[in-house]
Amino acid sequence: MEKMRKLLSGLNLGLAVLLVFWVVLEKKIVLPPALQPAGRLHPLLLHLPIGMFVLYAVLLAVEGRSQQRGSARLLDFMLDCTASFALLSALTGLLLSLEPDAYAAAELRQHKYTGTAFALTTFLLQQINAQLGARLRLLLTGGSLLLLLLAGHQGASITHGANFLFPAASPPLQAQAPAADAPLFAAVISPILEAKCVSCHHPQKSKGGLVLTDTSSMRAGGRSGPLFIAGDAAGSRLLQVLQLAEDDEAHMPPAGKPQLSAAELALIRHWLQSGAHFDRQLAQYAPTDSFRLLAEPLLRQEGGQASYDFAPAPAGSVQALNSPFLRVQPLYRESPALAASFFLAAEFTGERLQALASVAGQLVQLNLSAMPVTDADLTALQPLEQLERLLLNGTAVSDAGIDKLTSLPKLSQLSLNNTAVGGGLEPLLPKFKSLRKLYLSNTRVTPEQVARWRKQHPRIAIEYSRVEDNPVALSPPLLKEEKMILEPGELVQLQHPIQGASIRYTDDGSLPDSSSRRYDKPLRIGGSRDIRAVAFKEGWLPSEVVTFSFFEKGLPPARCQLLAQPNSQYPGLHERTFTNGERAPVVNLRDPNWIAFREQPFAALFSYAQPQSVRKISFGYALHVPQYVFGPTRLRVYGGNEPDQLQLLAQQQLPDFRPDATLQIASQVVHLELPGKACKYYRIEAQNLPVIPPWHPGRGEKGWLFIDEIFFYP
Repeated sequence: MEKMRKLLSGLNLGLAVLLVFWVVLEKKIVLPPALQPAGRLHPLLLHLPIGMFVLYAVLLAVEGRSQQRGSARLLDFMLDCTASFALLSALTGLLLSLEPDAYAAAELRQHKYTGTAFALTTFLLQQINAQLGARLRLLLTGGSLLLLLLAGHQGASITHGANFLFPAASPPLQAQAPAADAPLFAAVISPILEAKCVSCHHPQKSKGGLVLTDTSSMRAGGRSGPLFIAGDAAGSRLLQVLQLAEDDEAHMPPAGKPQLSAAELALIRHWLQSGAHFDRQLAQYAPTDSFRLLAEPLLRQEGGQASYDFAPAPAGSVQALNSPFLRVQPLYRESPALAASFFLAAEFTGERLQALASVAGQLVQLNLSAMPVTDADLTALQPLEQLERLLLNGTAVSDAGIDKLTSLPKLSQLSLNNTAVGGGLEPLLPKFKSLRKLYLSNTRVTPEQVARWRKQHPRIAIEYSRVEDNPVALSPPLLKEEKMILEPGELVQLQHPIQGASIRYTDDGSLPDSSSRRYDKPLRIGGSRDIRAVAFKEGWLPSEVVTFSFFEKGLPPARCQLLAQPNSQYPGLHERTFTNGERAPVVNLRDPNWIAFREQPFAALFSYAQPQSVRKISFGYALHVPQYVFGPTRLRVYGGNEPDQLQLLAQQQLPDFRPDATLQIASQVVHLELPGKACKYYRIEAQNLPVIPPWHPGRGEKGWLFIDEIFFYP
């Protein structure tokens, strides 16, 4: 055992010197790529010194009280091993901390220093153990144990959320009962977050620094940056992490926990796209707003869940009705009452509507909003004897069709927003014996008629508004097909969900306004181009400007040779990364279509079989400031017909990233114009950020440069 102890003592001395050297000169050391994967051993090694040192401290305390010395050699050997594993854990932890998307800087720095202090204190205790008296040995052991608890607590907080080791009692979450007059966020979005997300994101356990229990914290976001971009669902991190594959490390909620349903994802997507409002009520949304159309059928009746005493639907009838275009489900758990919603207008048929007769005795809510429902189709609803709530927003029904609904004995809520109904409703209102709520916003009904009907029928609460009275912002224009990399000559189509909305756009980098070119036919991109678009409609506020970056496949080189080695953690697809026609998602830096450079600037040589005249190069990169990923500071392109005789063709110095910039997580592109000289070889160089500025948590370190595609255009 003595030989083993001498060997461990020498090993520990070398590891301690290396650890001190590393901590002091960390920012100046460039690691060989082969060493970097060793950081993944840290989660395995760290448990060994924790368990061994706790056991050592307990045995030492027992041995000290009993004055038995027979176990001294075993305790000394245990301390030798503990010091070895503690030093190895600290070293591998430093390696792991080099990954750009690993952990937040502030907490990581605290964990790094307390973990290093524990490792060095344990080494010191092991070296001078024989010269210490019993009391001093216990005192140093207690100090090391305190450092171990601090380092473990901070490590657990980084991995599992704040206060994981010493959790405070979670406050009871008060879910608001949704009501028609409540903000739609509180009614339909907050319950989703409370059920699926808040368990890991409340003040006592804020994983990633994100708290979802109050609106101010949601607006502030977490350590990865803003949680959402109002009006831009696709660019919002909230939706991006929810839509990742469940086995992806960045997917939320984590694998094994209850996941969001497709309907819940749709609600969050349309809430973000509608402006991510926290206080806006149902009536403040446009009748055709997608979020309103999805949320409205989910608002429960006032007074809580109704009790139903009728028999459940026949076995198998609900399952037979459900399809990708129709969802039928219990109104709430274990209730015989059913709610049905139709989706995808192109697949709607009268036959699907007639099929609901099989659950006529149980169907209490029906959402037909935005479906191509006509007056003739409403005949199919007459057998629905239990129907209490019917949504026909945005359909083609008229006064004549509504007359067919007067026979429904229990219809208490009828929503006709954005339809062609008008004054012909007046003689029909007395026929609705159970009607208590009527929604008539943006119809042909006049304010004078509404005022008269409210006096004549005080039992019916009529909600009425016009867009011109309460203008709201349009949602941004959309792509008909979510496709950014195009075949040569392929056209791009824009669209807007609000009928009559006008789309204006620019392709020169300027901001579009009402005087910009009007989109009236599909666009031909021709190379690479950024299209910026905005929507206008009379009576509405204009939408936010949205930017689409399009790329034709262009003139891909025949061969690529990397002149600089990428970081071993993010090798991408090596040379194929730049020309495989796949842009990588910025929310997932581990996607194989990203290739990263940090230790040295990017450089690659692209070649053609014959000289080619390239007039523009589009360089795609990631911007993820919270994870130390910045754009290139300088780009240079060289060209020529011999690989060792190239001339500078173009260069571009990119401006420094500003700390107050709102866009911190995005896929970006730089376009470089070339003189068009025919060259067989093109060398591209990109300098990553040499030193992260003082305003960033990673100040003084090197920035990461993540690249996906590089496009060449004649």
